[in-house]
Amino acid sequence: MVKETSSLATRIVQTLVHEKVAKVLQYIVIALALCSCVATLWVMRLGSGVLKATAILPYLYVNLGLLVLMAIFIIRRVITLWLDRKRGIRGTKLHLHLVMVLLITGLLPAVGISVFSTFFFNSSLKSLFTEPFKTTINAATEIAENYIKENQKTILYDGYRMVKQLQPITPMLIQNDDEFNHALTQFSEQRGFSEALVYNGHLEIIARSYFTFALAFESITPQNLAKVKEDGFVLFTYKDKVRALIQLDPITDTYLFIGKTVSEEVTKAMDKAKGAVTAYSMLELQQGDIQLTFLAFFAILVLVLILVSAWMGLSLANALFFPISKLIEAAHRVSHGDLDVNITNKLLNNEMDNLIAAFNHMTHRLKKQNEELAFNQRKAAWADVARKIAHEIKNPLTPILLSAERLKRKYLKQIENDPDTFQNCVDTIIRQVNHIGNLVNEFSAFARMPEPKIQEEDLVDLCKQALELQIQAYPNITFKFSGPANFSWNCDSQQISQLLTNLLQNAVNAVEENKVLKPLISLQLLLEEQHFYMIIEDNGPGFEKENRKRLTEPYYTTREKGTGLGLAIVSKITMDHNGNVEFKDSEYHGGAKVVLEFLYSKKV
Repeated sequence: MVKETSSLATRIVQTLVHEKVAKVLQYIVIALALCSCVATLWVMRLGSGVLKATAILPYLYVNLGLLVLMAIFIIRRVITLWLDRKRGIRGTKLHLHLVMVLLITGLLPAVGISVFSTFFFNSSLKSLFTEPFKTTINAATEIAENYIKENQKTILYDGYRMVKQLQPITPMLIQNDDEFNHALTQFSEQRGFSEALVYNGHLEIIARSYFTFALAFESITPQNLAKVKEDGFVLFTYKDKVRALIQLDPITDTYLFIGKTVSEEVTKAMDKAKGAVTAYSMLELQQGDIQLTFLAFFAILVLVLILVSAWMGLSLANALFFPISKLIEAAHRVSHGDLDVNITNKLLNNEMDNLIAAFNHMTHRLKKQNEELAFNQRKAAWADVARKIAHEIKNPLTPILLSAERLKRKYLKQIENDPDTFQNCVDTIIRQVNHIGNLVNEFSAFARMPEPKIQEEDLVDLCKQALELQIQAYPNITFKFSGPANFSWNCDSQQISQLLTNLLQNAVNAVEENKVLKPLISLQLLLEEQHFYMIIEDNGPGFEKENRKRLTEPYYTTREKGTGLGLAIVSKITMDHNGNVEFKDSEYHGGAKVVLEFLYSKKV
């Protein structure tokens, strides 16, 4: 069981440290950190001044945890970069410099804004608890309280005047409820009371003014009556009402209860002022806690933003450096002679794509030029050998041939014993000498290949002429031509004709030596925007899969009777005309396919 648990934990750790999983986790943590900061700000905006200090604590803990995770991811990437430098990976110094520049660029504004914001917050918080601010809040409360006190004085003054009017007639009015109510209503209207009641010592209402509903809002207690007997009156303040309870007549043990409506706006303002004073007092008591809590949140928020900017800086540095590191490594390989380098990279939609494409094009051109240089060097060496061979062999060939023909003419009739053998031997000598002569001529032609004499020619006519010679020589082979009606091109007509003849002859040899049924050879002239192609195809066995690059090497041949110079001459003529030759498989005929590619500019 322990082993299974350990194995599971190991697999979980391996999964988490995997590059793709770690990358996804980084995005998730950063998104959660930003969302948490926004949520914290939202709570701070909605919460009251007292609640802010306590309501954001859970968010602070969440932000702190996400902050630690972000720091772990960033430290992991920095350690990876440091280890790459220790391992001597090329370009890590530049990578580190780029990371440092991006980090400093992101950190300096963040630190500056953080310091300024902290100072501004402390100054603003302290300014709330200065004496002028306290005086202003207290003054607003005092104004509201003085207004209520003024209304209380007024109702007491008017109440005592009303008592003086009612007291002499109270014993009489008690006997008649209607008259008592009428008198109470009349005196209340004179003094602007909105309600008036008369209680007896048992808290029973014995008279009331019309439109008085105070019983529903205010209830008189025995304690209130006791206080009235002691002080002479009791004041009540309830929302927009100011009320007073005054002893009316000690003899009849009656009490006058009166009420006056004050301005609703003033009472609301007074309530707000009292609430502001209460909240202000509580804030003042909790000033230190609030300041520490807000500063802690602000510090975490700033650290989150700094780490996000650091992560973005690392990501940007990696994105910029990755193709640069490939270029550095590729340049190092090229400097050591490896021209097969080809950089593949994701499209960045910037100049880096152009730089990589230019580098790949450069290595391709260097490789091609290197191959051409090597080919020219080999060709020059073989040309020198060919000249020497041609010089050394050509001189004795003529006397050998003349001697063999003279022997045949002079002694063939004189030989009586087995003349056929003599004739066959002499014919063999003559035939082989002629074959050697042909080889010498090809050596000479290859050795002294002249520079092309460029002039405007109709390439279609040259193709048809070369094809016509083959048609006449090999009537059993089907030859096809496809292309435009005419096409002018600057070239050496003799060399292009020789090129076409060599390629067509190779195709003829391929179909004849392999005894292909219904032999077919096609010549196609294909025009495109800035290139044109001459394509020769046959239905023979095709080229061998291996050593196709060696087909243009002098004296390399796959035929028993081949000299190995035909395709070398084709390659030389193609290069002299700024072209390129490729050996492929025919998609249509199933045999060999030779593609000659040349550049040209359309005439305007």
